[in-house]
Amino acid sequence: MDWIKFEELEEEKFEVRGSPPQYLEFPCDVTGLAAEIPTEAHFEKEGFIQGPTLHWYARAAGRPLIIEHEDSSRREIQRVFIHTSYLPIQDRSGDWTVLLDLLELPKSIPVMHPTFILSRTTHPKNVVYRPQAAGWNSVIYYASSLTEAEQLLAFLTRDSFNEACFIGPPEPEGLWSATRNEDSQEKILCTYLTRNAALSFACTLSLQDSSKPLLVKDRSHNSSDQYFVSGGKVVDRLS
Repeated sequence: MDWIKFEELEEEKFEVRGSPPQYLEFPCDVTGLAAEIPTEAHFEKEGFIQGPTLHWYARAAGRPLIIEHEDSSRREIQRVFIHTSYLPIQDRSGDWTVLLDLLELPKSIPVMHPTFILSRTTHPKNVVYRPQAAGWNSVIYYASSLTEAEQLLAFLTRDSFNEACFIGPPEPEGLWSATRNEDSQEKILCTYLTRNAALSFACTLSLQDSSKPLLVKDRSHNSSDQYFVSGGKVVDRLS
């Protein structure tokens, strides 16, 4: 792992390519991250993700890497994003194999515990999921084939942390909204194409205010399922 200072980027001809580049999300011990990286973080008023961020730059196995963390005092934000270029070898090995080049990242970033890995698959039939204790399944990876999904799952389950991960079909799209009853009126708080994205948002929001439960439902009426969310988890389901 070769770390690069911000002022050295031009000299090093450092560039992350792609529209968009590949990105991955990981949980992270943010308090320990800076101590493990020998270069200073560079502040960006607006990074790849919305809002001010801190960037570190590196190369691993010939791959350019930007490590990005939200510049926030909120202690609950314990995650980082890795931005990198797609390499030609991934055309054959699969986009998930970027993980193999990241194994030398600081220990604060558990590479074997990815939250999400971006792929170039546009119409997936096989998805690798991670069950969440809050009552929903988060997408780790949209695979190009069942074989690729099985290869990623076999790699991940080398670590017992991932033993509950599984392969399933993609979620049917709809207009999944999290709503709350305020003054006898339904207030729409968010709308996503997938159920799990709306449930994730609702679980996070309900941790901030548990006085009123949230209802997640499909306003396109493709699904009749409804989920009640409170205290950061799904507490009931109606079908």
